[in-house]
Amino acid sequence: MVLPQVRGGELATARKIKVEHAGRWTLVVKGYRGTNDRDTAQGDLAQPYEVEVRVLEEEDAQDRTTTGNDRAQEATARNLVSATPGGAGSSVSFTGRLGYIPDRDWYSVRLPAFSTPTLLRYRLVPLDTGGRFPALPVTASRVVHVFTLVEGPLGESRENCATNAAVCPRDFSENPDARGLVDRFCRRTDLPAPMCLHSSREEAVGNSRFTALSNFRGVIPVPAHDAALMYYFLVQDNGSWVDDKDYRLEVSWDAEDADELSRYVNGAEAPVARTLASTTAFPSPPDTAEFSVTGQLSHGHGRLRGGMDRVNGLGVRGPLDYDAVPSDVDSYVFDLPSVPPPEDRTWLLQWEVAKLADGGTPHGLALDLTFCDGDATDAGVGTCTPVRTGNRGPLTLGYRSDALRAWHTPSNAGTSSLQPLYQLEDRPNSTVVTLAPYACGCLERRFIRGGTLRVDVTASERLDYERVNYTLRTGHGDYPQSYPVDGGTTVSCPVVTDGGTTPDGDGGVIQNYAGGCNFTYQP
Repeated sequence: MVLPQVRGGELATARKIKVEHAGRWTLVVKGYRGTNDRDTAQGDLAQPYEVEVRVLEEEDAQDRTTTGNDRAQEATARNLVSATPGGAGSSVSFTGRLGYIPDRDWYSVRLPAFSTPTLLRYRLVPLDTGGRFPALPVTASRVVHVFTLVEGPLGESRENCATNAAVCPRDFSENPDARGLVDRFCRRTDLPAPMCLHSSREEAVGNSRFTALSNFRGVIPVPAHDAALMYYFLVQDNGSWVDDKDYRLEVSWDAEDADELSRYVNGAEAPVARTLASTTAFPSPPDTAEFSVTGQLSHGHGRLRGGMDRVNGLGVRGPLDYDAVPSDVDSYVFDLPSVPPPEDRTWLLQWEVAKLADGGTPHGLALDLTFCDGDATDAGVGTCTPVRTGNRGPLTLGYRSDALRAWHTPSNAGTSSLQPLYQLEDRPNSTVVTLAPYACGCLERRFIRGGTLRVDVTASERLDYERVNYTLRTGHGDYPQSYPVDGGTTVSCPVVTDGGTTPDGDGGVIQNYAGGCNFTYQP
């Protein structure tokens, strides 16, 4: 149907005609009548038109079979049970074509049992072959979904699929609208079992960053499994568009990186334990093993900085794309120093991300911090209360180039006095981000008394799915340090002052301190 206000409208569709549908077909063309036949027709009823009907042979090899592969139960299957990750025979490809509405192409890849985590990569590649008729005149809308089946009694498996992240991982933090899509496949009744959605890609033709399906790829973490594991791939349009062009779906089973595997203890990934070392250097920690930890991030799309980044299609995936696991996570727990009062310490922080072979930067890093508040003990948690948020939200650090207010910036300070919180250095083989002196990075007294700092490292603003190495450098030093301001002068970070004394209960007094570090506060 085309509205009368649209001139030069083109209507087209493509339908699959099975053997049992052979015979006479009738095509009716009439003027637009609105929502029902009682509405007055609008526009020129004498408008000339041309109708073209083509009868074409089915060119998709899968759809020429008796059953086709329009349902998950008839998925075109490949078996990798004789392969090892990254070895011979660990990759397969499928060729298909979206030739009619609604054409759904299902594929499956069977992996053998494997005792350690691995990775599953996929990519959809449009081909030049086919295209016997012009693409239907609506917005292009190719879609790829990746699933596993959730086994068990139907009611229980549906509930586990929809609500149990240990059975069906899920993450809606950066795409809340994906929840409906995930839940729908968990509860559909026309599937062989509830299907857990691991990854989804949708064509984004309105965004020049994603022409030619450049966002149609992904890397999925595959957990260790003691029995064969099947992944299903669904390639389709959204129900109103096809182009009769061939495509190739490439799937490969890869080994997880050695760094990731080294972090597993008794089958679960554990944080790397380190001691935060002391230094007189500032603002960059020394580039030595004492101050450095290294890792490699492999799977996931990488988190985004804000909601509008997703809407605008920034990063490696499109605005509507989804991944159940947003990023590989490497965790570190640093033992903090035991120092005499006042315990405030300067915190030095720097990270370096290696470039790809072609010189490109694959992604940045985001650091999620968990401090331990030694002044708020909780026997139910341990020796202290974990602190993951500041006064304005999660304690997450990531590079930004703009001038911002630091935690110590006076509320009446003008914008001209603001500076960037991070310094970025572009080196020949890497990019390096350093916490700037103006940020006054520091460790609060309550956290020094808490004794530990956990840092969870993830990818952010990912531009490529290749694995990449990173180095995180960190240490502590004397507090306070100083930072430069306009005019060539330097200003000290907030100093610690005398906060008076309180009785200690034994006839003595406890010296209190005021001011100093309050790094988790952001104005």
